[in-house]
Amino acid sequence: MCGITGMLWRKGVPDPSLLSRMTHRIQHRGPDSSGNWAEPSDGIFLGHRRLSIIDLSERGSQPMTNETGRIRMICNGEIYNYRDLRTQLEASGHQFRSDSDSEVIVHAYEAWGSDCFARFNGMFAIALWDAESKTLLLARDHLGVKPLLYLSTPHGIFFSSEAKSFLELPRDVWTPAFDEAALEHLLTFQFLTDPAMCLLRGVSKVRPGHVLAIQADKIQETAFWSLRVREAVTALTYDEAVKECEAHLLRSVELQMQADVPVGILLSGGLDSSLVAALAARKTPMPVHTFTAGFEHRWDERPYAAEVARHIGSDHTEILINPREISDRIESLIYYFDDLSSLDGGLFTTILMTERIVQRGVKVLLVGEGADEAFAGYSWYGLSCLPFRLLPARVRSELFSYTLSRLLPTRRARRRTTDRVHRILTAANEPDICRQLHRFDLLHELPSHFLMKVDHGTMANSIEARVPYLDPNVVEFAYSLPREYKFEGAWFHFDAVQEKRILRSVAARYLPDTIRGRKKRGFSIPVPEMLLSNMDKVRNYLLDPASLARSLYTAPQIEKMLGFKPSFYSPLEKDKEFMVWKLFLLEVWRRYYLGGGQAPTSLKTTA
Repeated sequence: MCGITGMLWRKGVPDPSLLSRMTHRIQHRGPDSSGNWAEPSDGIFLGHRRLSIIDLSERGSQPMTNETGRIRMICNGEIYNYRDLRTQLEASGHQFRSDSDSEVIVHAYEAWGSDCFARFNGMFAIALWDAESKTLLLARDHLGVKPLLYLSTPHGIFFSSEAKSFLELPRDVWTPAFDEAALEHLLTFQFLTDPAMCLLRGVSKVRPGHVLAIQADKIQETAFWSLRVREAVTALTYDEAVKECEAHLLRSVELQMQADVPVGILLSGGLDSSLVAALAARKTPMPVHTFTAGFEHRWDERPYAAEVARHIGSDHTEILINPREISDRIESLIYYFDDLSSLDGGLFTTILMTERIVQRGVKVLLVGEGADEAFAGYSWYGLSCLPFRLLPARVRSELFSYTLSRLLPTRRARRRTTDRVHRILTAANEPDICRQLHRFDLLHELPSHFLMKVDHGTMANSIEARVPYLDPNVVEFAYSLPREYKFEGAWFHFDAVQEKRILRSVAARYLPDTIRGRKKRGFSIPVPEMLLSNMDKVRNYLLDPASLARSLYTAPQIEKMLGFKPSFYSPLEKDKEFMVWKLFLLEVWRRYYLGGGQAPTSLKTTA
């Protein structure tokens, strides 16, 4: 819905234009209007860029305040249950000036204090100033759909929806540089496994489901939500669970279709987005707007998306993307991914798609992200089946880590990251192997990986993406289900469709068998085609003596990787391909965000 930024200044007086410049950096998140507020005597500065979604009038502008002016609040996101909360608050005497969902936050804090965040069903990043207690609160939604980054320095606390706002800070306050631990994570996996970690040194993220209370030099972090098992769900029969699952999903889709602007749906042709589109079609008398992208390669899913569109009667648009366009434009596209916590190729397809979609007047998109993490949609959930579940926990952790990793710069790095994965899987003392994997995917992979991609890629073109599968009620319901309700069969089979059993049962009422029975394929760019379409550029970036790649590998080692042959069946060739892509993307990012600074040296390959 918006972009937020601001600071709690500790030392001296900031440049009067600093807040405006920080806010201007994220104008793509909110092109409709902007608003700044400051109380210099308290050192508090709040900036907001608005993307008008609910209550398009000026009354919905931010920062918002309560009746007395004690509270000032800015928010990025939506509170889907705002009508129910507003009814409760009005009954206890609170008066509203707008029809905006964001105003509910101010009065909810008045009524319930910081406990209000647990009552919100939505996606949100909130900054709230309480003038009475001189406290700045930074809160992030349950699963990290919306980003919120912060930087603590002797001069003050700075925060923003996107780290690029911090580039406006004087260099004596902060200088951008690699966080080398984060860099090692990205070279090991395709995403950062710590949801608080950022590739920029000194920058952190508010953890999903947490709130930071900041007073002067003190920062206190508190969890307002944690993933838990609902005992009532574990006792359901399978048929009862299917009915309850359908009800949860229908309610979530209905809530997330609320908007005073046109709503569309990203439709890949797979089970997840197809079911969202079908449920949405049931909730509106008018045809829903669906959009899909294709690359004209063997994994092009446009025919499946077209089949779903015909089945539900949607107004359907196909978007064709040329892989060469990504490599040609990558320097300008990388601007939108300052928080490069994922190296998924979908970073750029999302931007290119939404460039076309916004021309149709659509400002809100429903997407299918989160279904795999909530309903066991990946093949690695087979680790909870026979024979894998008989293996020692450490061995399963090794196998799981291997599925997530690619070619590594050092053996030591592989060991460190594998140890970290093992600690995450076993930290919650959850004996159910399937739930161990859910916790990792939902709490450690999803925020940094797919949700970052979706948020930054859509907001680059001022479109808000909503994720019905990540309604907290849906997630807790799915997490609580017995393993066999989600991943079918006691034994793992490489070629069988075992994933997301209960979703396929729900989809039986809404989708053709050809769609609900498909094996997961995934949607991303065809990486080898993209790299090979502009190999001269890739080669120049990686072989530059000052590049990140040259700080990690010798020139002959890089040449060997650059000689990869496109192959789906050769793990060695895929490893080379993925590492070339990672190094290329990181080098483009480094040149922009670090201004051509020296690459780190502590990760050099050892013999």
